[in-house]
Amino acid sequence: MNAADFLEVAKRLEGSVSEAERRTSIGRSYYALYNVLVDFLSSHGVPFDRNAKDHGRLVRCLMDTKHREADAIGAALRDLRNRRNEADYQMSRFVGPRESNHAYRLARTELDRFIALSPEGRHTIVERIKGLA
Repeated sequence: MNAADFLEVAKRLEGSVSEAERRTSIGRSYYALYNVLVDFLSSHGVPFDRNAKDHGRLVRCLMDTKHREADAIGAALRDLRNRRNEADYQMSRFVGPRESNHAYRLARTELDRFIALSPEGRHTIVERIKGLA
C-alpha cells in the first residue's frame, strides 16, 4: 500500500460534520507523512521499527540534519503528531473543521515538499541521518 493514500482519506474526512471523522482525518494526515518518510528512510538503510519511540526519533532525526527542508518536514511532523495525540486522546476537547483542515493542509504541504526534493537532497538527508547514529 502507498502510505500517501492516507491523505486522500484525510481529505474526504477533514470537512465532515462528524467530529469523529474530523479526528480520524487528523490521524490519517499524520500517518500519511510519517509512513512515507519511514518507508523512504528504511529503504535507504535507516531502519525504523514503527514503535512509539520511533515517532519521536523520526522527528529528532529530521530536525538534527541541519538541512532546511528536513527541518521543516520534521517540525511539521512533530506538530501533526501532537495534533493526532490530542485528537485520539483528549475527548473533552472539541475538534472542529478548522483543526482537521489545518492538519490535512500541513501534511499535504510537507509531503509535497518531500516529493519535490531532488535525489541529491534526499541523499543528503539520508546520509546526515545515518551520521547521527
